[in-house]
Amino acid sequence: MLAAFSLMQPDLPSGSSPQHHVHSSPVMDQKAPFAPLRSSQTLLLQSRPATLEVAQGPDNKARRDVPSVKTPVAVSRVNRIIAAKTKLREVESPRRPRIAIVIDDMGFDRDNSARALRLPPEVTLAYLPFAPEAAAQVRRARLKGHPVMLHLPMEAPDHGGKPGVNVLSVASSPEKLRRQLTDILGRFGGYTGVNNHMGSKFTRNRAKMDIVMSELRKRGLFFLDSRTSGGSVGGAAAADAGIPYAVRDVFLDHEADPEKIRAQIAETERIARATGQAIAIGHPRTATMKAIAPWVARLKERGFELVRLDTLLKRDIGKKLAQARTGE
Repeated sequence: MLAAFSLMQPDLPSGSSPQHHVHSSPVMDQKAPFAPLRSSQTLLLQSRPATLEVAQGPDNKARRDVPSVKTPVAVSRVNRIIAAKTKLREVESPRRPRIAIVIDDMGFDRDNSARALRLPPEVTLAYLPFAPEAAAQVRRARLKGHPVMLHLPMEAPDHGGKPGVNVLSVASSPEKLRRQLTDILGRFGGYTGVNNHMGSKFTRNRAKMDIVMSELRKRGLFFLDSRTSGGSVGGAAAADAGIPYAVRDVFLDHEADPEKIRAQIAETERIARATGQAIAIGHPRTATMKAIAPWVARLKERGFELVRLDTLLKRDIGKKLAQARTGE
């Protein structure tokens, strides 16, 4: 049974103040006259006696600014608090180890480059600037949702000091390097970062790498050090230039053998579990595509999170940038 009660203030005897007619438990006072009900002022209540529970402060005095936990308003507040605490626990809970995958050397092997487009969109694709129809290939990759980088050719020792006109050389003057970079970095658009192609000789030369970083910084690009040499200074040069950067952890297919690729996949997972993240580089090769596709499809069930490379970038403010800002 439900009863209807007016929400209006009860009539008071003349000369009385409202404070003299405030009731504690029970709320209902059958002797207090109520004004006639209006349809817009009717409240349905349970027929059982209602009680007003006043929250107590730390001094055991009643606090009328805090509703009882049994009132609808308070229940709503409690629900919001529980939801907020649940969300906080989710934020504070350890996140899955993250793995970023880059497929570079994209563009020349058209068949396997096309297969790479069928990988999840978190996989970053790095295109060689002189690949045929590079700009068109990049547009297709971006339409598939893939982040794109430019794969920048740099000198390796086996070039014998003659890396070619399209490769950055340690023998080049700063002026020539800047001209080359302007040409190469303008070959196509739509990319957000650069990683080195080859470069095991060039990336060890700090003066030359500083020139590269200054050009990347002008264009708002990040740098991924492919670490084709253990002596690479790419990460340090990027940090000092104040640009976002990352460093490769694993080459998946240094040897295009299925068993060895699977071993490198296992190494990527090991590093991710140990450090919380790992960056792996592979190439558009048939054996690599066959190994990577089923692996990335199972990463989540194996306890990992596949992420874009740009989510793992370090964003140090380097010494040179800090000095420039302070005027030192």
